[in-house]
Amino acid sequence: MLKIKFIVLLIILFVGTKTVFSQGNALKVGLLGAPLGDFSLGIEQLIHSDYTMNINIGYWNSKNGLIDVQNLFNEGQNIWLQNESTAWHGSIEMRKYFSFGQNIKDNKFYWGPYFRFWNYSLLLNDYIKNEFVTQQQLFDVKAKFNGVGVGVQFGYQVMLTERLWLDFYFIGLGVEHVKMKAEYRAVDVANFDYSFIEGDVNAAFSDKARFIKNNVKVWSAAEKLLIELPTYLPGIRAGVNIALTLD
Repeated sequence: MLKIKFIVLLIILFVGTKTVFSQGNALKVGLLGAPLGDFSLGIEQLIHSDYTMNINIGYWNSKNGLIDVQNLFNEGQNIWLQNESTAWHGSIEMRKYFSFGQNIKDNKFYWGPYFRFWNYSLLLNDYIKNEFVTQQQLFDVKAKFNGVGVGVQFGYQVMLTERLWLDFYFIGLGVEHVKMKAEYRAVDVANFDYSFIEGDVNAAFSDKARFIKNNVKVWSAAEKLLIELPTYLPGIRAGVNIALTLD
């Protein structure tokens, strides 16, 4: 029986967008997402005194990671992720820098608002067996997630050299509008009746939070089963980045 592992998927979805640097113009590279195949670049532009603007963009491909994301799922048990998934993400941010104590030059805190956007395409698999589907049937599940969000971020930076900084992006909280579209297709079966599995897919959402199960729509078509879920979710951002000053 299908149970979509929302927590693991959301970790993958939200690991992408990161930020870097301090007061000045800088080139930034995200570090936290690289083991999962997520690579991000950004530019931070000094606006005035302790204020900067950041523009970041990133790309994720599950095949490029050092960690195989398939290991996060147990194949054959509920739904599992295939290593053929991609994404892109970006953000626009404002920062206000400040310091505590005497070590103002080498250590800086910052806070500010952000706006971010992202798109993930995931390929999953699922087995379903019920009173209508008496032999366990394998399905390809293509899922797309689109999201936009706003929030407030907090962070801390440490100078490594005169031009090189580490950025510990330890708190980012906000709200995200997320829209998921997914489709089920039976593997190696022609003319499958997708109404046979509507109840199983609906049941997978029955124990989820009210704002999820009340918004999900599931319906069958001639060649696939369709799922649509628009909802709001808490936005969480965190990461470790490195920045090189350009001037």
